[in-house]
Amino acid sequence: MPPFVDRDAEITDLLHRLRGEGPQLLILYGRRRVGKTRLVKELFDRLEGRPRLYYLATLKESRLQLQDLQRDLAQATADPLLAGRPFEEWEPLLLYLAQRHPNLVLALDEFPYLLSADPALASVLQKVWDEHGKGAGVKWLLLGSQLGVMERLLAGSSPLYGRRTGAWKVRPMGFLELCTFGGVRGLEALRYFGVCGGMPYYWEQFAFDDFAGEVERAVWRRGGPLYDEGEFLLREELREPREYFSILQVLARGPRRLGHIATAVGKKQTGISKYLDVLQGLEMVRRELPVTRQHRKGSRGLYRIHDPFLRFWFRYVFPQRSLLEMGEVEAVAARFRDSYPEFLALTYEEVALELLLRRARATGLAVERWGRWWPERGGSRFELDVVVVGEGEAWCLEAKIGSRPRLGRFREAAAAFLADARANGLALRRARLFAFEADGAFEGKEVGVVQAG
Repeated sequence: MPPFVDRDAEITDLLHRLRGEGPQLLILYGRRRVGKTRLVKELFDRLEGRPRLYYLATLKESRLQLQDLQRDLAQATADPLLAGRPFEEWEPLLLYLAQRHPNLVLALDEFPYLLSADPALASVLQKVWDEHGKGAGVKWLLLGSQLGVMERLLAGSSPLYGRRTGAWKVRPMGFLELCTFGGVRGLEALRYFGVCGGMPYYWEQFAFDDFAGEVERAVWRRGGPLYDEGEFLLREELREPREYFSILQVLARGPRRLGHIATAVGKKQTGISKYLDVLQGLEMVRRELPVTRQHRKGSRGLYRIHDPFLRFWFRYVFPQRSLLEMGEVEAVAARFRDSYPEFLALTYEEVALELLLRRARATGLAVERWGRWWPERGGSRFELDVVVVGEGEAWCLEAKIGSRPRLGRFREAAAAFLADARANGLALRRARLFAFEADGAFEGKEVGVVQAG
C-alpha cells in the first residue's frame, strides 16, 4: 500500500476526539479520490481496543442499506440481537446503537447515497442525537464526496446544524507531499502533477518509470482508471452538465475573462455567470484577481480551472473522445507530446506559489495575500507569475520552465507592481525577487530586491 502522508493534523484531531469521553458527530467531506477512506482506515488502525465499523453506502434502496449495515454491525459488535432482529427503519436502529453500543465508532461513508434513498435520515439523526446519542456519548462519522450535499448538511437550514461537533474538508495533497508519495522530484514530479494534481488515487495509477506509457495506459486507453474520471466527477455533482463541460473545455486552454468564455460557448455573459458560480462553489473553477486589486469590488478577473487533473482532462481527453473511442491513441498522444510543455506552465506557476508560500511562512512572514499580478489595461506590459505579500513587503517569483528570468525585465515588472500596489492602497517598502533553478529542482533563490519609489 502507498505511504500515508500529509494528513497528520486531521489524524491527531480525530484521535483526540474519538478517544475522549464526550459525544462526537463528525463530518468529513471532500472530492472523490481525495483520500477520505484512506484517512478513516488509518484512523481506525490507531483506535486499537475500541469497537469500530466502517460502512460504505451504495446506490440502492434504504431497506437494503439497512440490512447490509445491520449485518456488518452484528459482526463488529458480536451482538446476537443485531444478528437476529431486523430493523426496518433508521430510527430504531440508531436508537439501539446509542443505547446498547455507545462506544462503537461508526463511520458512514458516501452518506449522500443514504440521504438519496431516505431524505428523512438527517432529521432522524437529529432526533436520535438530541434525545439519546448526545447523552450516551456516541461516536459517529459521516463522510461524503458530493460536495454540494455535504455542505448543505453544514448549512443553517440543515437538521444537523448545531449538532456536529467537528467538520473537515479533506483537501488535495500538496506538491511536496506527493513527491514523497511517488518518490519523484523536480521537473519529473511536475509532469505527473500536471496530470494527477493533488489526488492520491490518481498518483497510485502510476509507477513513475515511463511517463508517456503510463499516461497512455491510465488515461488514453478505454477502460483506463482515469479515462472517464472527469465526466464522472461532473455528473456526480450536476444534474445537467452540458454547459459546464463546454465552459471547462474553454478554460482548459488557460485563464479567460467572462466575455471571452461567453463568446467561445455562444452564450450571453449573464447566462454564463450562474454556471461559473456553481463551478466555483464546487472548487473546480476559481476567479482570479491581480494581487493588488483583490479587495476592490467590480475588478475584472480571470477564470481558471482550479484543479490540475480537470484542466488536463478537459484539454486532452474530453475534446478528443471521438479519436480515443476509435482507438486512435497515437494521434492523441502525439498532440499531447507537442503541447504538454506549454500546457504545464500554468501548473508550474501554481506549484511555485505553493512553495514560495511555504518558504515565506517558514521564515515567520505574516502573509496577508498572494496570487499573480498583471496591470490595468493600458498599463505596464509586464506581469508577475507569483506574488506573496506580508509585513510591508512582497516576495515575487518568476516561474518559467527551463529558463531563468531576465533580471532587468524582472526588476521593471517588480517596479510596476510596487507602483500599482501604492495606487491601490498597499504600503509596500520593497519587492524581493526569487527564481527557481532552471533544472527544475525548485530551490528558490533570491536574485534581487527592488525598493519602492
